Amino acid sequence: MSTETENARDIVFRIRRYDPGTDSEPYYEDFTVPVPHGMVVLDGLWYIKEKLDPSLAWRSSCRMGVCGSCAMLINGRPTLACNTQILDVVAGNILALAPLPNFDIIRDLAPELGPMFEKHMAMKPYIERADVPVDSDPPDQYWQSMEDLERILSLIAGEE
Repeated sequence: MSTETENARDIVFRIRRYDPGTDSEPYYEDFTVPVPHGMVVLDGLWYIKEKLDPSLAWRSSCRMGVCGSCAMLINGRPTLACNTQILDVVAGNILALAPLPNFDIIRDLAPELGPMFEKHMAMKPYIERADVPVDSDPPDQYWQSMEDLERILSLIAGEE
């Protein structure tokens, strides 16, 4: 038996399940997961999918707390599953997981994010330069010099 398994604590993941195509209403299902120190919620979901129930659905992408696609209600609070350590947030031995409110649900913990992305694009939350015309067919990426990067990072850090 590995040290990781020996030092693990059993945590019950109480997950709100719902498949709009087959379920008349949401229900909760419990899964017991051995949780070692440092395990994040996303790792626990992968454990469930790989070892207990391959039908479990959720969203994730970057695993670095940047993209936000793994956001869900963790013990009733909107939180990122990729960087939330289970033993830091579990109450007793039960971890409650549900999808974000105010979104249609694709299945289980996976919200339909299309309408949010449409609103985001309509808001244009980016800077358009006055000295450069808007490209009607922009490339996938724009080149950025190291000097520009350093200037932007100093603004973010509040150094200018």
